[in-house]
Amino acid sequence: MASSDSIDKYSIEMEGHDAICSENRNLISALDPGIVGQVCDKSGNVVGNTTPLIVALNYCPEDWVKNIWNRLVRAGHDPHKKINYFGKNLSALEILGNCEGRTRDFLEGGGLSSVPN
Repeated sequence: MASSDSIDKYSIEMEGHDAICSENRNLISALDPGIVGQVCDKSGNVVGNTTPLIVALNYCPEDWVKNIWNRLVRAGHDPHKKINYFGKNLSALEILGNCEGRTRDFLEGGGLSSVPN
């Protein structure tokens, strides 16, 4: 999960970002599974990309993540889709694997039950 310091440094330009962060279930289910947003620094420079799954991992309260993640995957969002994440070619699933504290709770809690292989 991104630290609050790093969150304050960037803005997200992606349709549906607010729906994910407010856990608006109807709008989350309606998001385009192919959507890729941009992460911009305070000067407006694009520093990477993001997807709804990555937004959920980085910006949502921990108790929302499993529900939002599963809702997005059921709606067709691919956790294996790789994007330019701050200069690295990563998927939401790989980013989740780098969230040490959150990953164990998420995996043990069955958060990946709907992730296709």
